[in-house]
Amino acid sequence: MKKKHIISGAFKEFIYEDKVYINKNKKNIAKSNLDLVKKMTLVYLCALILYFVVFLVWCGYKPFSFVFVAFIFVQILYSIYVWKFLGKRKIVYNKIQNTISLFGIFIMSFVTLTSIFNFKDEAGIFFSPLLICMAVLYIYPFSRIFLRVTFYEIVFIVLSLIFKSSDAIVLDVVGSTTAWIIAVVSAFVICDLQLKNGKINSELKRISGTDQLTGLVNKVTFEYICRNYIRNKIFFKPWAMMILDIDDYKEINDNFGHQLGDEILKEVANVLRESVRNDDVIGRFGGDEFIVFMKELDERAVLEYRAETICRRFREIKIMGISKKITCSIGAIINNNKVMGYDETLALADKTLYDVKTEGKDNYKIHI
Repeated sequence: MKKKHIISGAFKEFIYEDKVYINKNKKNIAKSNLDLVKKMTLVYLCALILYFVVFLVWCGYKPFSFVFVAFIFVQILYSIYVWKFLGKRKIVYNKIQNTISLFGIFIMSFVTLTSIFNFKDEAGIFFSPLLICMAVLYIYPFSRIFLRVTFYEIVFIVLSLIFKSSDAIVLDVVGSTTAWIIAVVSAFVICDLQLKNGKINSELKRISGTDQLTGLVNKVTFEYICRNYIRNKIFFKPWAMMILDIDDYKEINDNFGHQLGDEILKEVANVLRESVRNDDVIGRFGGDEFIVFMKELDERAVLEYRAETICRRFREIKIMGISKKITCSIGAIINNNKVMGYDETLALADKTLYDVKTEGKDNYKIHI
């Protein structure tokens, strides 16, 4: 019983993570599925016409022939819609996924009707491979893939039991059931690989944008976040920037060693996380230099309070093995000018930091 609970819990976790992965990557998934369905509509239309021609040559005209004509006509309209309209203005995930589901219904309906009514005494050889294709071609949540292929399988078996000969029924049931198992297992494996690949990519992205020692964003990522924020603001609101470094950090490194110096940098990162607002962006620019970007800062008093807090918290840092008091210098600026961008603000904050250094350190100064 305990083993069953573990398996059940693991499966539920897989379903949840699969849905989270799909939700996080909707845009890319929709684009990938759209590119594929465009190609598949043409391939299927050509296959449909070719099969119709072969059917006429092989069997001659039969009452069932009108079904071919109807499906070809519907597929032409569907292909025009996919190529001409779908995704032209904006890629909408639900719209594209539902359109692809409809395409799957077209294909499986045709194959099912042909297998059941056109070859009543023979096995439906096309149903099984297409059922597997429906499970692995497009990116969907596993739960949705499972429901779709199970629905197709049930409909096929029910119709086969009603309309086909006993020998053909056995072949259909065995063949389609085997295909259903392969389809479900294949879909599960593919979804699981997508999840693992997604986790690896997320970790690589996190690592590439993060300073490995402190866990703060690195210089490149910090600049990207800030520029993106400034560029995409619809209404201008003042924002602030603080640049700080550790006073006499080189002396600390030389006297106490790089290992203890690294411990200070880690503790500084913790101090900054606890001293600024949740929405503020904290980065390490390299060495002992850190920077804070404060969004939507209307009052100078808020910046002063944060700077004072950081300076005070620095003085409270205690690292075993280091007797020297640890302090910092901060250069800050509030950008009230809509024209002044990231580079100008950064330069003025850096100049203000230099002024603090020359005036005695262990303090902050806000550019006026």
